[in-house]
Order: sequence, then C-alpha cells, then structure tokens
Amino acid sequence: MIVFFNCAKKPDKNTGRGEILFYTRFTPDEMTLWEESIKEFNKLYPDIKVKIENYPYAQYWPKLQTMIAAGVAPDVIFLESTRVPVFLEKDCLLPLNEFIKNGNLKETDFDDGVIDAYKKDGNIYGLPNDIAMYAMFYNKTLFDQRGVPYPKTGWTWDDFLQKAEKLTFGSKNDKVYGFAIGWTPMLWILQAGGDYFTDNKNPVKSAINSRESSKGFEFVMDLMYGRKVAPSVVEVQSLGNHQEMFKMGKVAMIIEGHWVVPSFEREIKNFEWDFVECPKGKRNAVFNFGSCFAIPKLAKNPVGAYKFIEFMAGEKGQLILLKGGFSTPVLKSSKVKQFFINRSQRNEKVFLDSIRYAKLLPFTPKFDELNNVMSEELDLLWLKKEPIQTVLNRLAVKMEKIVKE
Repeated sequence: MIVFFNCAKKPDKNTGRGEILFYTRFTPDEMTLWEESIKEFNKLYPDIKVKIENYPYAQYWPKLQTMIAAGVAPDVIFLESTRVPVFLEKDCLLPLNEFIKNGNLKETDFDDGVIDAYKKDGNIYGLPNDIAMYAMFYNKTLFDQRGVPYPKTGWTWDDFLQKAEKLTFGSKNDKVYGFAIGWTPMLWILQAGGDYFTDNKNPVKSAINSRESSKGFEFVMDLMYGRKVAPSVVEVQSLGNHQEMFKMGKVAMIIEGHWVVPSFEREIKNFEWDFVECPKGKRNAVFNFGSCFAIPKLAKNPVGAYKFIEFMAGEKGQLILLKGGFSTPVLKSSKVKQFFINRSQRNEKVFLDSIRYAKLLPFTPKFDELNNVMSEELDLLWLKKEPIQTVLNRLAVKMEKIVKE
C-alpha cells in the first residue's frame, strides 16, 4: 500500500524540503495512526512530503534488503532492534550522531540503556520508537474463584509456584492450568541469571549451557512435567497457543507483550484480567527488544528524513502512536508516560517499570540463525527426548559457530 502526504518537490539537501520515502510494515489499525501523525508533522513541516510504502511483514524484510543491495533505498526505514546488525554489516545505515547533536531530541531523552540496541562503536543508528516489554497477564476472575490473592510487584518464583499450583485444577476438557509457557521461555533463563552469551553486545562465548541457564531450563521443565502446573508444548499447540488458552479461560497466567493488549481488549468479554511484573528469580530480567527509525546511507533526503523521525520519536509523534495501545514508550517525557499509564484501569505502569532491567539480545547479524538453531535444539528438550545439559552443551557449540562464521 502506498500513501502520499503533501505535494511532491525535489529534495533540498540543506533544508530537507521535498519528498521523503518511508518504508514500513504496519497493520491497518497502525496505519490509521500513522496517517494522523504525518498530518501533524506537516503542520510543522509543510514543505516535506511523506510517501509511505507499507508492506506485509513477511515481504518487508526481503524487499528492503533487495532494494539496498541494488543501490536503491528509501529515506526512512522501520527496523526492529535485532535487524539493525544485519544492516550495519552491510554498512548501509547513516550514523545519526551529528543530527542528534544539532537537533532537539537527545540520547538522554530516552530511558537508560534502550538506545544501546541501536549503537555500535559510539555511533547511533536509530531513534527508538518503542520497546517490547513483557509482563505476566493474569485472569483476575480465576484468581477470585480459587481464593488466590493477586500477584504483586516484587513477587518471586516461589510466590509464582504457589499461585500456579492453586490455580491448576480439573481434568480432561475441564482442565485449567496455572500457567502456559508460550513463546518466551528465555525470559525464565534470563531471570535465573543465564543468558544467550557471556557478552550479548559482542557475542562470542555462549552462556546457554551455564549453570544459571541450566537452572532456568530446569525450572521451565518442572512447570510442565514435575509440578504439572503448565501444559506441555504439545498440549498448548493442540489448543492453538498460550494466548488462545488464556482467552478461553484455560490458563490463569501467561507472559506476553503489550502489543497483544488491543486484541485482548476486543476479544475477552467473560472475565477480568490485568498484568504484573514477571516474578523474580535470581534477578529481574526482560528483553531489550524494540523498534527504531533509521536512515539508509543511500537516502536522497537525509535532512528531511531526520526531521521526520525526530518528530515521530518525540513527544508529539508518540502521543499519537500510543493511542493504538500496541507499544510501550521509551521517551522519558512525563506527558508520554502518563498518557500510557492512563490508557486503561489496568496496571499499565508495570511495563514502564520493567524497562530498567531490560537485557540486550545478542547484537549480531546472525540473530535469525541463532533463533532457528535454538528452536530446533530446544524442541528436543521440551519433548523430553534428551537430558537438559546434553542439549544445552550441543546448542552452545552451534551458537558459537554461527556467530564466528
């Protein structure tokens, strides 16, 4: 889908006047907000025309990389933090340091550590749009029916286990579980003190087979096969996924990101729900995974492009985008934070509070390859086909080989 705003003009390299081309992969609901935000941008910069080319998620990344490889690029691209190293390896992103130095938005305007996901060798290559914070979603109605107190900030793994056991009841088609693992088992490994690598910013030596990581995997396996307060991977798949189980009232707690909130608000009508921070193991930990606005080196109008991304990452742009309820803001602006907190009667603040202990994901162009090999090996673990340490030792070797190649 292609959307035009304002009238076309040849770019002025000094002022940014003219056209900028923005490549992205938004949903229809998100596009409505982007159209609104661009109209606000044009009130400040009426001489900059924004042209959006919006593609389905699966098509976006291949198309973008093919274009840049052919020596053609838009002026602004929307990147997830794990994609940034891919484009840096090809040396195709423009450092933003000088723009930031002379602009209105500074690195210190963002939550501490967030911008590290877009930095390399002292250069900043993206302005953050959001961060994918996770929290524990819980079914308040089930808690009430079972007489279990709601979880509170500061709760621990032991507290979680006690609640999960009391919330697991019934049998066969009437079975309800205290928890369902979903797509984020690595969160438990981070909380246990484990990690992907000993240094995720410069990944060389894997930490996936460390004692701390092993304890995290042991905890997850115990939820399914020891205490049996969580369904096995096969059971979850038979019902769709952990989100579907939660919406059906088949599970009392799941870990998810804020991007599911709008769909949950539309679809869940038969029970009350809320969220709280993930329970603490050896430490509190979540992923520092988000999205940013970046400018390719091949951009025809980098000055206009920066004015646009500075607006979108700034207070005015964020206050519009946050209306959708998909993202967690990383701008320190009290106005932005309060807008996010006030969007519902639920504990929205927990997502903001969790940013302070967000951990970087491996900063490597091979992140997708790492994910694929981890999925293959960990499937053997979830299905109990091999001992935990055997799988993790083999996985560590494969991970180190991938980042070395």
